[in-house]
Amino acid sequence: MFGLFNTIFAFAWIFSAKHVAAFCFGVDDDALTHTTIVANVSYSLAVMLPGLAVAVRRLHDVGKSGWMFLVALIPIVGGIWLLVLMLTDGEWGENRYGSDPKLSPETFSESARLKSAGVVLIVAFTVMIFHNIYMMTILTGNQGFSTYYYFFAVLVPNLMLLAAGIFLLKEKTINEMHIQGKIAFILLLTAFSISFILSVINWKNRILNFDWSTVVYDVASIINTLCCLSLVLFAGFILFSRQNKKLIRNLAVLVIIFAGINMFLHIYITLKLLHYIYWVREVQGIYIRFVCFHLLPITYIVLVGTFLPGKRSN
Repeated sequence: MFGLFNTIFAFAWIFSAKHVAAFCFGVDDDALTHTTIVANVSYSLAVMLPGLAVAVRRLHDVGKSGWMFLVALIPIVGGIWLLVLMLTDGEWGENRYGSDPKLSPETFSESARLKSAGVVLIVAFTVMIFHNIYMMTILTGNQGFSTYYYFFAVLVPNLMLLAAGIFLLKEKTINEMHIQGKIAFILLLTAFSISFILSVINWKNRILNFDWSTVVYDVASIINTLCCLSLVLFAGFILFSRQNKKLIRNLAVLVIIFAGINMFLHIYITLKLLHYIYWVREVQGIYIRFVCFHLLPITYIVLVGTFLPGKRSN
């Protein structure tokens, strides 16, 4: 059922994106080709981790190792074999991977959800760090000051967020975090605070050099600033005021809203840039940047979703 609805939503997303792009940017072949690629990449990134999680749990349900998913790499035969396993009914009763989900009331454990959040942070910010290093190599030479600024303003917070993901892997409970979880959230709070402060400082130049032609970028910057502020408050309340569950829930919802809006704005900005750029190297650079910055909203949504109050295992 996950595969069925995933396919339906994927086609609906790509179909809608192409029509929106045709309305906003025209109907030339290049624009529609770029739109299809961007729509495919954005949707694939959004469902990559949930899809992998469902596949592994489905394999565990039939008594197979999650590594069995790699059988899909075998041309033709591997995909068919994996499809058969996905459609096979699970083993009756308990197996070596746990209780039968059809018979047991046990929910997805807190430890497993924390590990999922940790893995998402590690994957997303490992990609971002490689992107940061690539950008720093471009800036080296003619913009030395910018390189140092890029290091402290971007690379250091991303390293903190990567470390936070590693500490979350070692945490076992959500409601009563141990030292690993507290260190993880201290790192999260510090990194998001740096990003928020630098984002506010950046607004000085935007206000002084306001231009209607870049208003979409300004809106994206505002949303990103609000998202960073929501993440700062969310991390702070998780650390120092966990009993205020209603406020934590509201802050998590705000993060999800701002991250979702930011995701769609990045899609729009990417399509707009691709519509006016024809050099292959620049197009590749835009796609790389799109993939990197599309991972961030997804990561933030997964992170706050993990700590939403009321999600407890029985």
